[in-house]
Amino acid sequence: MAKKRQTFSVPPTKRQSRSTVRMEVIPEDIDTRGISVIHSSVAPAMRGEGSIDYTCGECGVVICEGMNPARIQHLAFDCPECETTNRITSPDVV
Repeated sequence: MAKKRQTFSVPPTKRQSRSTVRMEVIPEDIDTRGISVIHSSVAPAMRGEGSIDYTCGECGVVICEGMNPARIQHLAFDCPECETTNRITSPDVV
């Protein structure tokens, strides 16, 4: 008779406490040809398992939820609510 395989369940983790960071609005007269701009019709445009929520610098809608800042540098996002182009700024970004 075959032994029954023992299975283990991992308890669900508690939601990490998150910080909220307001993104910088890119003025309309700035040339964005060298920047990757993400266009999304829904908010948030991106979801992750990090500890930071990034909001639109104009209207405050959450555009990136649960992000790790190292993974989304050098990107800009069009807000699906107010259509403002935003970018994440960090002291580490040159």
